[in-house]
Amino acid sequence: MAVPQGSQGWVSFMGTMHRPPVAWPPSRHPLPTMPRRSQCGLTLIEAMITLLIMSIGLLGMAALQMVGVQENASAMRHTQAIWFASDMADRMRANLNYGTPTVPVDPWNRADHYKGIDVSADSSKTGQTCGAADNCNLSQMRNFDSDEWRALVLTLPSGRGTVTEGVDGRYYVRVMWKDDVRTGVKTTGCPSDPTIAETCVEIVVQP
Repeated sequence: MAVPQGSQGWVSFMGTMHRPPVAWPPSRHPLPTMPRRSQCGLTLIEAMITLLIMSIGLLGMAALQMVGVQENASAMRHTQAIWFASDMADRMRANLNYGTPTVPVDPWNRADHYKGIDVSADSSKTGQTCGAADNCNLSQMRNFDSDEWRALVLTLPSGRGTVTEGVDGRYYVRVMWKDDVRTGVKTTGCPSDPTIAETCVEIVVQP
């Protein structure tokens, strides 16, 4: 079979002329290819930037861990101080001065023998012992309680404990210590400003 004129590119199949499929759209300009040199991996500056970002992240994690440890230690000391103050309050309630049936003591003054207690590393022990066979009186028991309390308070950093008299038969039991967030300046009361002086807890005792 003769190929018709102008039919270049056609093929004959079983006596019929067919034109082979052509890709669409026809591409006259092949896509550019990237040079092999630019596909060899990370450059030095990219590696340095990655290392810098990782270093900043690791430093942040380390700082966060350190702050967490400090906050946990501070919370533990605060819990201990509350327990120490409660311990002295219980000792005072257990050793009240009721006087005698004929000469009773005013309820507002039944713990007066405890006021003025001030224990710290600068104070000294009384050396009083009160065992089962000692039969201590009120003053001796007060000294014994003061020594026992001093041993507890000194477990805190720069620990200090005081008992002062308030009004209307109230007594203030305070435990103070040096914390990381305060200056550690010694005071006689609990300051309201959390950035100065010592950290302090206070319990009001009313026999």
